Amino acid sequence: MYPNQQPQNQQGGYPPQPQPPTGQGGYGPQPQPTYAVDYLDQIAPPPPPQKFLSGSFGKMIILFGFLILIAMGVIVAIGNDKGTGGIEKMSIKLENMRPVAEDRHKQLKSSKIIATNSNYKAWLAGAAGQSEELMKGIGIPKSKLNKEVVASERAKTTKLSSTLEDARLNATLDRIYAREMALQTELMKNELDAIAKKPPTKEIRDFALDASKNIVAIQKSFADFDDSL
Repeated sequence: MYPNQQPQNQQGGYPPQPQPPTGQGGYGPQPQPTYAVDYLDQIAPPPPPQKFLSGSFGKMIILFGFLILIAMGVIVAIGNDKGTGGIEKMSIKLENMRPVAEDRHKQLKSSKIIATNSNYKAWLAGAAGQSEELMKGIGIPKSKLNKEVVASERAKTTKLSSTLEDARLNATLDRIYAREMALQTELMKNELDAIAKKPPTKEIRDFALDASKNIVAIQKSFADFDDSL
């Protein structure tokens, strides 16, 4: 046998040679498992469903719906407005002013302001009675008056009564009463003129014109009153 010759095994071959380490039990980087692309797509979570009203299209839908609601509200308001707001407010104001004129009349001192207030009381009584009948004629009795308007006019009357009571306590009632009634009669005349321009009925127009004409002299007498004379 030669010096470098490997010994043969008993079957006549050479002894087994050492094998390099394999990936299962050796060293070095391990091979990574590979997956098919279709499989990855299958196990990935599905994308969230897109909301119907998301994005610019959804905002346009919401805005359009909002505009429709506004338009419907305007249409309903126009349909419900029969032009009776002015006469309704006037009827409430006239009824509230009657007890003010009655209660303060006996507390006035000047004969001139007493005479003017007597005419004012008569005007209030006639106008209040007429307006009440006209309100019934258009289907708005006292029980169906606008509660917000009633409350608003009541608050104004309460404030006026407080002002007049302070004037009485300070012995200046004649002057303050004349000033306040000059303002109130002027406001009522302006409101009557507005009613006459857009009345719901001819009867209400005639009432507004007559009441406005008849209060002119009363308003002027209150405005011209001077308690120093």
